Amino acid sequence: MGVEHYSDIEFIVPMKIMNNFEFYLFAIWAMEPLGEDKGKPYTYQIEKAVKKYENILKNNLSILIGDYNTPNIEKPVEKNRVYGY
Repeated sequence: MGVEHYSDIEFIVPMKIMNNFEFYLFAIWAMEPLGEDKGKPYTYQIEKAVKKYENILKNNLSILIGDYNTPNIEKPVEKNRVYGY
């Protein structure tokens, strides 16, 4: 697989795929964190992964795929939050 996995990011598995071309695949299951981030919104782990893997996402073909199973009601979002590149 060849991609560092961070133990504080739950339910997201990064993979480097190499065949005729190379890309990164992030398998995501959005759910309430169980560890140190317990009680934070479902989307928190996704946001955390995007920040930690920022260099890969900015400089390589990448696919984030999975179950974004977010509830209808979330805690208020931070004013200056960035979701994309």
